Amino acid sequence: RLAPVPVSGLSNVVAVAAGFYGSIAIKSDFTVWVWGAYPANSFTPAQQAALSGVSAVAAGRNHFLALKNDGTVWGWGINTSGELGNGTATNQDTPVQMAGIANAIAIAVHDSSSWVLKQDGTVWATGANNGGRLGDGTTTTRYTPVQVIGLTGVSAIAAQLALKPDGSVYAWG
Repeated sequence: RLAPVPVSGLSNVVAVAAGFYGSIAIKSDFTVWVWGAYPANSFTPAQQAALSGVSAVAAGRNHFLALKNDGTVWGWGINTSGELGNGTATNQDTPVQMAGIANAIAIAVHDSSSWVLKQDGTVWATGANNGGRLGDGTTTTRYTPVQVIGLTGVSAIAAQLALKPDGSVYAWG
């Protein structure tokens, strides 16, 4: 489209995210809706029926993450670099829970990596680690989340960025 048009079939949306091959939305009833070339090559939003109680979403190159109200993180899509954090490199058509993550308050993704901010102010990362993008002091691909070293007291995250309450920003990778 050369100009904005409404996304057919969506109303009462409270959050959205766009990835390279797909888009995702949360409705006010905490349900998740996806559309685009991945995962289903759908031009209209379809409910991700396996998820409810979702408070935040993020979209990567070929994967999605959902943060549930209970502090767990769920992901689906391409997982060849461990970006879903479930301990495998197996692609997932339905959401799987990220291993070892509880009390999450924010999520972020970029390409084939994922980050989670936990309630205790620590940041955790999984997936491709080109150039040290996971912040664990290595360039090793991770299939389960590892803690970003040297960061505590974080209040917000974006891919490879952390914000502290004093306004300082930390970057890596």
